[in-house]
Amino acid sequence: MRFTMSNGAAVTELLIVAGVLAFIAERRRWRPPLWAALTVGLGFRLQALLLTHMTKPYDIFNDYRVVGRSVLLHQDPILHIRPSGWSYLPPYDFVLAGEVELQRYLHISWLYAGRSFSLVADLAVIVLIGVVAGAETGALRRFQYACYPIAIYNSLGRMEATCLALMLAALALVLRRDPPISTRRALGSGALLGLAAGVNSWPILFLPALLRALPSRRARLEAALGLATVVGGLFVTMPLTVGTPVRDLPRDAWAMLTYHATSGTWGWSAVVGFVYRLHWYSPASRLIGTVGSLVTLAAVVAAVWWWRRAHPLDLASVAPCALLATTASFGSQYLMWPVASLLARPPKRAWWFHASVNTWSIVLIELPAFPGYLGHPADRYLTMASLLVILAIIVAMPWDRRTAFAAVKPPVTTERTGVPGSAPGTVQPVSGQPTINPG
Repeated sequence: MRFTMSNGAAVTELLIVAGVLAFIAERRRWRPPLWAALTVGLGFRLQALLLTHMTKPYDIFNDYRVVGRSVLLHQDPILHIRPSGWSYLPPYDFVLAGEVELQRYLHISWLYAGRSFSLVADLAVIVLIGVVAGAETGALRRFQYACYPIAIYNSLGRMEATCLALMLAALALVLRRDPPISTRRALGSGALLGLAAGVNSWPILFLPALLRALPSRRARLEAALGLATVVGGLFVTMPLTVGTPVRDLPRDAWAMLTYHATSGTWGWSAVVGFVYRLHWYSPASRLIGTVGSLVTLAAVVAAVWWWRRAHPLDLASVAPCALLATTASFGSQYLMWPVASLLARPPKRAWWFHASVNTWSIVLIELPAFPGYLGHPADRYLTMASLLVILAIIVAMPWDRRTAFAAVKPPVTTERTGVPGSAPGTVQPVSGQPTINPG
C-alpha cells in the first residue's frame, strides 16, 4: 500500500503537534511524572506506527527481515545479504531474529513485528534522559523527548533508539554517582557502550564523553577494557553465534570497518552529487565517501580536542554534531544522535538545532506522499536547505561551555560527602583535592 497524501498529512500533523507540546513544556517548565511522559511517548509512537504501517523503508522491510532469517538458519548476515546491506556485530541480529519469530507466531505484518523492539527501546530512552539530566530538570527533559518529532518517527524500526538507550545507560552509571567510581561500575559503563557499538558502530562517538565522566585514569582504563572486551568478544564468537566461517572473519571485519552510507540529500557531498549528476554507487561517489570519512574523522577529533575539558554531556553533543556538519554519508536517522545529550544538558542556542532539524526532517518525511514525486527537483531544494540546517547545528553547539567541567580551587574541608541534588560530578573533596565544577 502506498504512503498517500492523507497519511502524509496525518503524520505531519502528529509530529507538529508533538513538537509544539515539547516547546510549550520548555516555556512553562512542565515536570510531569514518569508515567505521564511514558504514556504520552507511547501514545505518539503508536499513532505514528498506525499511520506509517504501509510504508516500506528498504532496509527495514528487506534487509532487517533477511538478517533475522539468516540468524535463525545460523548463517552470517554479512555474508548472506546484499553487498553493504549489513555490517554490524551480532547483538541486533538476535533482536531481528526474535521479531521474525514474533511475526510467525502472531501472524502479523513484518512492518509491525519488525518495529516492536525499537519502540520499546525508545521508551527506555525517555526514562534514561531523565536520569542523566538530573533531579532538577529530568522530568522536563524526558517529557520533551517523549514529544520529540524525529524521535517519534525514527523509533519505528531504526536501531538508533537501542543505541541511545545503551549509551545513556553507560553515562547514567557514572554521571549520577559521586566519586570514587568502583571498578565494577567503570567496567559496566564501558561494557554497555561496547554493546551499543555492537548494535551499530556510531555510538563509539560517545566514548570521549564516557571517559570524561570518569574521575581517574584507572577508571578510564577499566571502562576502555570493558568496551574492548565486549566488542572483541562479540566478534571472535561470531562462528558460534551467527555461523560465520572462521576463514571469513577477516572479510567481516573489513565490511564493518569500511562501511559507509550513501550521500542522500544532505550536505556538501549531496551538492556535489547533484551538480555532477553522480549515481550514489558510482566510483566517484565512493571516492567522495572515502574522502568524506577522513574529513569527518578529522572534524570529530578536532571537536573532541576543543571541548576536552567540557562537561561529558557537552562532549556527547559536539562529537555527533561535528559528524553531521561534515559527513559525506547520511541517513535521516543520523539526526537523532545528538538529541539525547542536547536535551539532557541544553546549550544556550539548542533551539536552533531542534527547530531546524525537526522542520527539515518533517519535510523529508512528507515529500514521498505527494503524487508524481520524482525525487530530483524537490531533493535539490532539500539538499540546499540542509546546508542551512548544518549552519544551525554548528551555531547550537555549546561554544560558551568549552571548560565547564574544569577543576577549581579546593574549599577548606576534610571530609568527602555527596551533595544532595548536585550536578553530575560535583563532590565535596578531601582536603587538598580539587573539586569538579560542572558549570
